[in-house]
Amino acid sequence: SAVYRLQRRGEAARMAAKCKGLGQHRLLWHGTQTSNLIGILARGLRVAPPEAPVSGYAFGKGIYFADMAAKSLGYCRAGGAEPKYLLLAEVVLGEPFQTRVATYMEEPMPGTHSTMAVGKRGPDWEAERLTMANGVQ
Repeated sequence: SAVYRLQRRGEAARMAAKCKGLGQHRLLWHGTQTSNLIGILARGLRVAPPEAPVSGYAFGKGIYFADMAAKSLGYCRAGGAEPKYLLLAEVVLGEPFQTRVATYMEEPMPGTHSTMAVGKRGPDWEAERLTMANGVQ
């Protein structure tokens, strides 16, 4: 087991420019399989291209994160002793569309920037919030 802190060159500046004025920065988990890791490290997280088959996208093609590591661990698809990769990323939600029902979407709902699937259990963001000095929760 190991923990690494990585930041792609220029990523912070690109994020600041693209997300200027958007709130709700959260530290969230992304689980991935070994075959995707090098691409993620080289190019960042990307939405699947239009020609990619639609399979397993409960809310449409997008980049999926979770506030619970155990949920993201399920997407690592590694078996036995094979390594599993969990990324902890600063995610800018902006104004999220909150739902408890999986609905396939091509774009975020009007007036929103992201989709947040509200779970039945854990964590209660209002009761268990920790905010860092830079405003990230």
